[in-house]
Amino acid sequence: MYDNNLETFRKSINFFDNIENKIVTVKKECNKICVRQIVRGSILFKDLKKNNIYQSELINLDFKLSIDGEDIHDESYYVKKVDKLETVETEDSERIKISITSVQNFDIPLQNKIEIQLFLLEELEDLVVRLANELVIKDIKNSAYKITILSKDLDREEVFNSEVFNITTFSTEEQLSGEIFRFVNNASLEEEKLNIIPHCLTEKFSIKSRKSFAINQLNKIFEENKNGNY
Repeated sequence: MYDNNLETFRKSINFFDNIENKIVTVKKECNKICVRQIVRGSILFKDLKKNNIYQSELINLDFKLSIDGEDIHDESYYVKKVDKLETVETEDSERIKISITSVQNFDIPLQNKIEIQLFLLEELEDLVVRLANELVIKDIKNSAYKITILSKDLDREEVFNSEVFNITTFSTEEQLSGEIFRFVNNASLEEEKLNIIPHCLTEKFSIKSRKSFAINQLNKIFEENKNGNY
């Protein structure tokens, strides 16, 4: 289900005078899977002074703002940072480095449906590949649902399902097929990455990504055949 995260994120990156890079990261932290979307760039100092980039809703929505590598904790801290830059006589035409990070955390093992809001559509494939390479089968076996990735920026023809991921513009409950549900509940596979699940990716993903997943799946089969356990 959408909330106003997307609008806040868009509004925030509109302040960037120049965007250097956009990245997503996926990492297990304690009993959570943490999805970060990061935009790094720069803004002219005169625009930094003129526009209050810090917005009160940023912190409430698990966004993080950084100026010149220093994390901004609240609006007063933001003002203090700008004042500090003024005391060293920063030129109005000087570029100030800024970054904005969206943080979404989900408890693992997953118990119910999760929805990841994707703000950086161009990083869709990277996000899916990272999730499949970071999560193991036991992380999802208690949930009957596919992992949903929501993006309002998707074109209608880009909305698609794989056996594990539901990538869509609207909130929906897509369940794992019976075959895949039985697969992920095989105790001998619970430490394996999601990337060994058949049809984890669809043909809409690049050949490079699909090839790497196919190699993982074939390696698993051959390893188990050699051990006589398959």
